[in-house]
Amino acid sequence: TNIGDGSSTSIAVVHGLGTGDVTVEVKVVSTGEIVHPDKVVGTGSPFNVTLTFPSAPSVGQYRCTVIG
Repeated sequence: TNIGDGSSTSIAVVHGLGTGDVTVEVKVVSTGEIVHPDKVVGTGSPFNVTLTFPSAPSVGQYRCTVIG
């Protein structure tokens, strides 16, 4: 899913894979460059991943892929 709203530095991604054992990759949509935000798996539910960025991503700036 594409993430970023121009104001939030912490973004929850709900994946619904039924496990907290997941791999998360985040890329810049426009270039495909992989970025490394802080990640916390299982926040609030084992089916959430919270990504934290040093500054708020613009709308749809990043693409988050969760594999589990």
